[in-house]
Amino acid sequence: LPDLFSFLKLRGSYSIVGKDASPYKVGTYYGKTFPIPFNEVVGYRQSTYIGDENLKPEFTTSKEFGIELKMFNDRFGIDATYYNNYIKDMILPVPLSNATGAARFLTNAGAISTKGIELTSYLDVLKSADGLNWTIGANWSNNKGKVEEINTGVDEIAIMDLRGVQYKYVQGGNIGDLYGYKFNRTDEGELIVNSVGIPEVNWDTSVYLGNALPDFIAGLTNDFSYKGVGFSFVWEWKKGGKVIDISKNYSIGNGQLDETNNRYEQVVFKGVKEDADGNYVTNDIPVELTARNFYRNWKSYRFAPEVYLQDASWVRLRNISLYYNLPKSLLKKSFFRDVKLTLTGNNLFLNTPYRGWDPESNYFGPNSNIFGYAGLRTPAVKSYNFKVNFTF
Repeated sequence: LPDLFSFLKLRGSYSIVGKDASPYKVGTYYGKTFPIPFNEVVGYRQSTYIGDENLKPEFTTSKEFGIELKMFNDRFGIDATYYNNYIKDMILPVPLSNATGAARFLTNAGAISTKGIELTSYLDVLKSADGLNWTIGANWSNNKGKVEEINTGVDEIAIMDLRGVQYKYVQGGNIGDLYGYKFNRTDEGELIVNSVGIPEVNWDTSVYLGNALPDFIAGLTNDFSYKGVGFSFVWEWKKGGKVIDISKNYSIGNGQLDETNNRYEQVVFKGVKEDADGNYVTNDIPVELTARNFYRNWKSYRFAPEVYLQDASWVRLRNISLYYNLPKSLLKKSFFRDVKLTLTGNNLFLNTPYRGWDPESNYFGPNSNIFGYAGLRTPAVKSYNFKVNFTF
């Protein structure tokens, strides 16, 4: 390599990994009913889940290519990775009509693919053994997924349906797509009110609302040190992604938000109404807003995704850390080789257009692969830690 470069690595990998379903998922099973026993009689019922007796393993084929490069005597480095995964014979519980006597059918539902780019880099701006050191680190990642095939006889699979918003796989669609029911509107987008002057949700047609996955996630780290003192902080930036705020849904229904303060006031919704000839004209119908006819009415407001769907972008100060290594001269007569004192602060700043607590708090928990639902979870709080490390 030329003297400018101090390290170069090219890498690639190809793998096929299989995954089976959990035990007792094939066929029909029975379980105890609740409460047990009832009048001293033990009862059993058929499970609402039925497993495909011809169920096959799910296989993931992964390809990955990357390059790692260091320059200027290792003071600058960059690592780039591209990956592509193809999941065949996905094992998914497919919804069934209740007339079949079951709710879900576990089967090999189809195939999806995911691909993405991950970039990391660092730069030693200042580097001195006894003086001031400053290192900047940065990362950026982008991940997209596509529904390649659905072979269940339908062109979509509802993974989750909650508060009027559906997370589902649609043939040719993307992983993370959200669907729901919007207000009745004209072709020009004007709001349509009913005969009493209230807008209504169109429950006949589910439409695309947006994608829950971000456009990208990026991070920036700065690490300073001078002799035995060090200071570092980490910024994170997530761009894009839609979520529904479950907490807001309940808060509006219970009248806990400022936007419900106009209860028992008369308003005229900006939109159009249908006249006697079936034409749309400017709405002029006054209506008194109450919990019953509006805020708690599932037809007119409470389950309209337009009310709850929000942008989940954010910029946050993830971490700040200050440390101090005690001088070696103070440890000569002790049996410690090093003593390090560290003060850390976490989640100290968050800037987001999301009006709930924190769009990072997944309603189904941090390990769920269902995206687009937030709220009703304890969000990450500001925390401060003091730590002492002893090295013998």
